[in-house]
Parts: sequence; C-alpha cells; structure tokens
Amino acid sequence: MSDNAVKTVLSQNRDELIADVMKLAKPLPVVSAGLCADSNLSPTSLPVACVPMIADGQVKGVMTVEKLINQKPNIDMEATELLKLLLKEATLALTNGYAYRRMENAAMTDGLTGLYNHRCFHERLDREVERSIHNASPLSLLMADVNGFKRINDAYGHRHGDETLKKLANILRSNVRSMDMPARYGGDEFVIILPETDAKRAAIVAERIKKSVASHRFHKDDESVQLTISIGIASLPPIMNKEELIDVADRDLYRDKRKVRRKE
Repeated sequence: MSDNAVKTVLSQNRDELIADVMKLAKPLPVVSAGLCADSNLSPTSLPVACVPMIADGQVKGVMTVEKLINQKPNIDMEATELLKLLLKEATLALTNGYAYRRMENAAMTDGLTGLYNHRCFHERLDREVERSIHNASPLSLLMADVNGFKRINDAYGHRHGDETLKKLANILRSNVRSMDMPARYGGDEFVIILPETDAKRAAIVAERIKKSVASHRFHKDDESVQLTISIGIASLPPIMNKEELIDVADRDLYRDKRKVRRKE
C-alpha cells in the first residue's frame, strides 16, 4: 500500500473507505485507530480491513472486518482462512440473491419496454381494487393506444416500431408518480394504474400524457415523425370490480380513438 493510499485511509471514515473499496475492487487495510471516532462503528471495536465481495467480475458489496479493542492487533493465519471462507460464502449468497432478483424482475417486466407486463398488471390491479374498496379510496385506470401505429410499422419497419414503443414507455414513466403503475398491456396498448386518484384527476394525467406524446418527435434517420395517443379512463367508484374497470376503460379508449379519426 503506498504512502498516499495510507494517508487516504487515515483521513477517511468508514463510509468513504467502503466507497473506495467499491471503486478500486481491492482490499484496503485500516492503518489507524483514528477511525473509531466514526459514529458508525462500535465503541468496543476497531476496523482492520475492508474487503470487496466480487462476483461476475463486479463488486457486489464490501465486508468490513473489525476486531475487539482488547484483542491482539494482527489477524493470524487461522483467522485469515476463516475470513476467506466467510467472504466466499457471503459472496455466493449475495450472487444468488442478485440472480433471483433478476429472474423475478424478468417475470414481472416486459422485455421490450421495461414496463410491468400483462400478468403483473392484473396482479397489481387485483390488489389495488381490493385496497380501494376496503379503504373507500378512489382508484383510476388509464388504457392507452397509439393512433396509427400500424402505419409506422409498415412505413419504417418493425425495428423502428419497437424503438418507438420504448420511447413511449419512457414518456409514460415521466408523466406519472412513483406510486402509479404503467404497464404494457399488449402490442401498442398500455395501461396505467392510478391509486388514490379520482376520475377528474385521472383526466388531467391523461391529457398531460397526450400532450407529451404529441409534442415529442420520434426520429427515423433524418425524418421526424409525430404521433398521437388515445386514452380511455375508468374509475372506482362508481365501478366496483376489476373486470368492469378494464371494460369501461377499453370502451372509453375506443370512443377517444373515434374522436381522433373524425378530426383526421
């Protein structure tokens, strides 16, 4: 360890030290007891080293090794081997956790847009309807469809159509709250669950999304393409079950699409 590195460790608290280990992907020994002043540390222990937990070529976490103040200052070979085994097992557990999370996310999300998928949408809507009825709180559902999307695919190809759907998904995300749930319903249809939202507020959200889509320019090479989106709205109450909520939003969507066609 270089003098400069030692000086860095001497001047850092544990949070800064862990950040360095994450960045460097190398263990850093702690060479000063001055770190015991760090409020994050136990008053009866001193840090000895910070060791990266590496899996799949990436730092997944950091293990901080500490010793009791009244223990001998150096770690012997037996303790070192034990720490290696502990680090290996902890890294394996962390890796498995990340793999499980990736699998879980893949099962919940649409592969193209990254939004929640059809199945996850229905599961969430079941819960939100139940919660809304139990708490006597409003709930709204938006169902959206891109106007003339088939013409986009026919004119520019399905690859450009896919890119357009990705951009539309980003527009939806940027126009809703973190508690809301935008999802891909299928094809070029999207749905958005709006908890704690009555029909009046849902209409405001729908109008904001329409304006955002209409003002966005979807580029194909040097050509700029403008799109519009139609949105249907259904709210609970007066609707009191999931199936009717979806049906009403769907019918309202096609009423909105007919309005667009009459203007064209």
